[in-house]
Amino acid sequence: MIGHRNWIWSVDISPDERTIASGSIDSTIMLWDVHTGECLKTLVGHADGVRAVAFSPDGQIIASGGLDNTIKLWHVVDAQCFKTLQGHNVWIRALDFSPNGYLVASGDNDQAIKLWDIHTGQCTKTFQGYTNWIWTVDLNRNNQFLACGSLDRKIRIWNIETGICTHTLEGHTNWIWAVNFSPDGKLLVSGSDDQTIKLWDFETKRCTRTLRGRTDGGVWSVSFSHDNQIIAS
Repeated sequence: MIGHRNWIWSVDISPDERTIASGSIDSTIMLWDVHTGECLKTLVGHADGVRAVAFSPDGQIIASGGLDNTIKLWHVVDAQCFKTLQGHNVWIRALDFSPNGYLVASGDNDQAIKLWDIHTGQCTKTFQGYTNWIWTVDLNRNNQFLACGSLDRKIRIWNIETGICTHTLEGHTNWIWAVNFSPDGKLLVSGSDDQTIKLWDFETKRCTRTLRGRTDGGVWSVSFSHDNQIIAS
């Protein structure tokens, strides 16, 4: 798939697995047909590079976060931006939709996480307490908890309703690049620059397994399969 004029920083696949969205330093988001590799649409609107992209659970909306410190919401069907979310003071590194599709979580370079109502465009909560950049955010299936990973080597679990950090998971020895809840909400997986993947029991908040095998760099991305049986990294 060739089309961007500069580096690609983020990709996401639609829930029906038919479309890939890619965000680039060329300030655009491109939508690609998975089977043909054809570029279907180009979304233009950011004033600088696009660092993060995410599909909504129904595949109808794309959220994008950029170096222009904004989050944009796009209708997939017509490639039009219908809302711009403003409130971050620095560029956005991470985005995730809640499973019900009503909320978007965003993490930035200013050590803050924000939760947004996509219908009103308003920031409903700001989570603070990090001492370094936030690289990854993930909301669990019941819309109650938010997991975030940072360069401070810690995973923090936040209660969305109260805005309180309920647990801090420690065990990685280097930056945390990725976190992902299992579809059933019982497990959390994390990937780190320490070249390991850790599996956490979400009820006990304990690491149950450490997966090793990489020797050529850190683990930048992790994801559960829909049946909870496979982890891709």
